[in-house]
Amino acid sequence: MLIEDYLWCVASLPAGVFNPYSGVKTCILLMDKALAKRTDEILFVKIESDGFGLGAQRRPIDKNALPDALRIIQAWKLSQQDFKSTVAHTVSRNRILESPNCNLSGDRYLSTSDRVGGKWQRVKLEDICKFMTGGTPTSSNKEYYENGEIPWLVSGDIHKGEIFDCAGRITTVGMKNSNAKFLPKDSVLIALNGQGKTRGTVALLRMPKGTCNQSLVSINPVSREQLLPDFLFYQLGAMYTQIRKLTGDNERSGLSISIIKTIQVTLPPLEEQQRLVMEVDGYRKIIEGAKQVIANYKPTLKVDPSWSKVKLGEISEFKNGVNYSAANKGTGISVIGVSHFKNKVISDERDLDEINPKGLVRSTDLLNDGDILFVRSNGNKALVGRNVVVNTRGQRLTHSAFTIRLRFTSNKAVPLFFGYLFKSAEFRTALTGRGANINNLSQEMLQSLEVPMPPTSLQREIVTGIEAEGAMVDSNRKLIEVFEKKIQDKLVEIWEEEQK
Repeated sequence: MLIEDYLWCVASLPAGVFNPYSGVKTCILLMDKALAKRTDEILFVKIESDGFGLGAQRRPIDKNALPDALRIIQAWKLSQQDFKSTVAHTVSRNRILESPNCNLSGDRYLSTSDRVGGKWQRVKLEDICKFMTGGTPTSSNKEYYENGEIPWLVSGDIHKGEIFDCAGRITTVGMKNSNAKFLPKDSVLIALNGQGKTRGTVALLRMPKGTCNQSLVSINPVSREQLLPDFLFYQLGAMYTQIRKLTGDNERSGLSISIIKTIQVTLPPLEEQQRLVMEVDGYRKIIEGAKQVIANYKPTLKVDPSWSKVKLGEISEFKNGVNYSAANKGTGISVIGVSHFKNKVISDERDLDEINPKGLVRSTDLLNDGDILFVRSNGNKALVGRNVVVNTRGQRLTHSAFTIRLRFTSNKAVPLFFGYLFKSAEFRTALTGRGANINNLSQEMLQSLEVPMPPTSLQREIVTGIEAEGAMVDSNRKLIEVFEKKIQDKLVEIWEEEQK
């Protein structure tokens, strides 16, 4: 017997209809050989509710699609007229038989415009998921923490996205004497509260035998034949802003399990979930790779021992910056201060302090393109000796009294070459003899510093090479933007709602 000779209708039931015995998705196949011969079409009817919730408790609800589905099936059995409705559509046998495995998922044959109102079914989390939270062993009891072997998550761990490990540990005794519980692997975790952007942030627990404190909640689908954890993770992550709004704008207003249970999520067919997860995973791998490139790249300038050397004071002059106060700020000359020093060589700052130029700044105080700045004095020793090559881009810039300006007097010096040289660890060691372990940097120290002086053409060649590398790094930043946008577009395609 060939199923296509008898099949005339496929009625799909939502996963969870047979809970608590089984949470798998089920279809009812209606077969009649005589009827099947009268039409080349097969009717697909999607039943989204049967009058009961889809969770383990199967509580009565006010939605029941069974009567409408029955009327549609009976009407089509009498007429076999091709039609589409909000819950049913027909597909030709030939189209179904094109698939090697004769796929009987009706949604597979729908275009985006055919879907109900452009959206998939929406359900509350409480109807399709289970929830767990954790606990905190008494902090004063060392027995609960010392030499702990059980991974114990706190709200700060949520920002890892995918959690393979954590710093926190508790002991078996600590777990037994608290509300902490082992969480299922691939749990979707959400932060109930926490500082800054923590509240409402989600993560995927990728390690087994982990637990958490009470600031996190574990969300697990009742059936993975109905809802994939990875799909839920992406969807809740895209709903971050909406979730935070559930508790208002007050940062101290935390979420709760009861609030989370009311969140409605979109529930496409499993095939759609798998497709989205695979596609977004691919995008995320590209983004993570690009982030690794950016995080690990540092311009390198290898000094050749054969290069001639000169004292820095022989090829440049120095000047300390100007004093100014908040009272002097206004629409005038922009000032680069210690707070603007960043881990880069070329500065094109737009958000700088301003001072009124009248009587405060002379022309000799202004920075030229190619000047190099050093932090002169700061309690934070890590900043001492850091520098930036200033690219004025038409800005009128000066620098604060806590900095030293270097300006080359020799046309044989390429400022960017020395900018990259001064950013290197070798320079800092040469300057201090102890790395950056100094409190003050003086003009005298800089003047006496011996620096390599390769031919000007070689300096430019080295700079060109470093800038080419930098351009590739910048392209990775653009790559991140492009693929983050692709992820957002994919979420919009599935859920048909603008993500903000």
